[in-house]
Amino acid sequence: MAHSRPIQGIGNKGDEMRLRLAGSEFVYPCCANDPRVRESFEAWSQMRQVAPLVAHLQRTPHDVAAVQALGTAMGPNDDPVNRAWADRLVEDVLRIPYRWVGRLLVAQFGLWVIAAAKGEPEEKIAIGATALRLPKGRLPPLAGGKITEGVHWHYRRDVKAPADELHVLVEEYVRASGRQTEAHSVVQNRIDQVKVFLSLIQPIDR
Repeated sequence: MAHSRPIQGIGNKGDEMRLRLAGSEFVYPCCANDPRVRESFEAWSQMRQVAPLVAHLQRTPHDVAAVQALGTAMGPNDDPVNRAWADRLVEDVLRIPYRWVGRLLVAQFGLWVIAAAKGEPEEKIAIGATALRLPKGRLPPLAGGKITEGVHWHYRRDVKAPADELHVLVEEYVRASGRQTEAHSVVQNRIDQVKVFLSLIQPIDR
């Protein structure tokens, strides 16, 4: 199947949007909602000692000094402690080859803390031009829904613990699509496609 063989890189706005969609979906909800990442977030929050400030801001949300103190407590995303935490998320917690994911997950931690302080629902981190470095080249077209589906399949088979077997994903796809022919190839090819998409996203400069 021709669409299963991506060319290395991006060449137009559509390619960029597809790569950003894959990256964004992989970070949140897939990795961000992983129980291991949530556990890491709790440990990070304790290490950063943000709970008292969050509780204070829930009571007195307009305390500017407390807002500033919370920002200081969390630290910038690129400080040594947060960078080391990001590396552990990728290498030891999720055990994935995409180094850029850790930095975005730590940034997501910050959003969760801010949302808690405001008493608002969790927000999804937006992957913008300053968040990722993307390579030159081009990618074949792939509809957004298919990218999203492929990202979730990749997470469930290759990242999630315990992982879902490929045949489980194929059976779900057959039930949802009503398609029996080449169902295994469709699922496998789409997983392979998004793995290439995610591997093309380059680590943020340190």
